[in-house]
Amino acid sequence: MRTVAADRCPICAAGVAVVLHEAVPSHVDGPPSTWRLCQCSECGAARLDPRPSDDELAGLYLDYYTHEPSQPEGGAPGGLAGIRRRLRNGYVNARFDACTQPALNAVAARALVWLLARTRAVTDRTFRHLRVDGRLLDVGCGEGSFLDLAGRAGWQATGIDTDPEAVAAAQRAGVDARCETLAEHAAGGSHYDAVTISHVLEHVPDPVALLEDAYVALRPGGTVWIATPNLLGAGHRHYGAQWWPLDAPRHLVVFSPASLRRAVEGAGFIDVRPRDTAGFTRHDFAMSEQRGDPRTPPLGVRLRAAFAERLGLLRRAAADEIVVVARRPDAPGWEQ
Repeated sequence: MRTVAADRCPICAAGVAVVLHEAVPSHVDGPPSTWRLCQCSECGAARLDPRPSDDELAGLYLDYYTHEPSQPEGGAPGGLAGIRRRLRNGYVNARFDACTQPALNAVAARALVWLLARTRAVTDRTFRHLRVDGRLLDVGCGEGSFLDLAGRAGWQATGIDTDPEAVAAAQRAGVDARCETLAEHAAGGSHYDAVTISHVLEHVPDPVALLEDAYVALRPGGTVWIATPNLLGAGHRHYGAQWWPLDAPRHLVVFSPASLRRAVEGAGFIDVRPRDTAGFTRHDFAMSEQRGDPRTPPLGVRLRAAFAERLGLLRRAAADEIVVVARRPDAPGWEQ
């Protein structure tokens, strides 16, 4: 694989870094290989150095999970699963002004879910902490599962992705998905009320440029929602170079909370606010422990993951995922 040097931090452009891991194992099919991960001494972001060259990046996704068809929720299941969905939908309708159906009474559902910290965090994360408010753009929409969910909640949802197979899977699922870059889409003049970027920033050579394109795509006052693996989370602290979300060589940059804030603010956003997240840790621990095998891990691993997830809810900096929302500044006199 052709590589290029990454001797400057893509977030702050500093040239001073320390080697964090000399040999991160590759997750891409082919001959075994390892990659060096360096951490910026200025902002704390980590990067592959060297990294795959730009013309190699598309080839890293020839066999990727987003090529699988999405599983729309469809009708409500029966039994306990149906009750859980109605409870979730009632909570979401009350909290985010959504219109998901079928749903329990919104007030009662919100009161019940509010008592369950993990359930609340998973649900808020699933619906991306966003009050339903017009047009939404999902960047890196993959097979379209979130687009389907957002549409059911009441958003006018559009997705973009540069992977044609993922976009084809999304289109087969009946959602509005398009194969183009965010820069290309933003140049078309669309102004969205919300832009969501879930586990995309770590895949691109220039995350700040992508955030700047998100700024252009948003209307003044609009919201950007971002999720990305947390370099300082419990999973990386425990598994080190074997932490599955390092995902070399697809993940070119891995953020700390401070470096993500710096990138978001560097793109022009204000009011950067962290949000609770849950659900990512248990999958992350299973995949890290079992080298990519998603099957249920031993009880000890599950208990360790549950403890780490609870710690992340108590202290966001320890969570395996960073989630933030931020706002594009208002512009006086702007009209929709």
